[in-house]
Amino acid sequence: MAELPALDSLQAKLRDKGLHVVAVSLDRKPLADVAAFLEERRVEQMKLYVDTDRQIPLKWQYAGVPASFLIGRDGVVIEQFDGPREWDKGEMLTKIEAVLGTGVTP
Repeated sequence: MAELPALDSLQAKLRDKGLHVVAVSLDRKPLADVAAFLEERRVEQMKLYVDTDRQIPLKWQYAGVPASFLIGRDGVVIEQFDGPREWDKGEMLTKIEAVLGTGVTP
């Protein structure tokens, strides 16, 4: 997952503005294997959620991985992004900063 370092950097940049970036694992591998995968990619800032009962694919529709969701403070999905992105700079960073500042999509 090439975008994981950028997401980790995004979390570090915007943590103080209330951003929470969560990596969701749907793997059936042991938690230690998933944690090692993230460690190998130097992912240190993001939280990890392991969806052991595989509910996320049932609740949220997506075409494949990577799939990312920008979720507002109210828990409602603002926007879905399929495929990798440069999360920690440019247009994506500006969009997320705007949402954090206003609570709505720019």
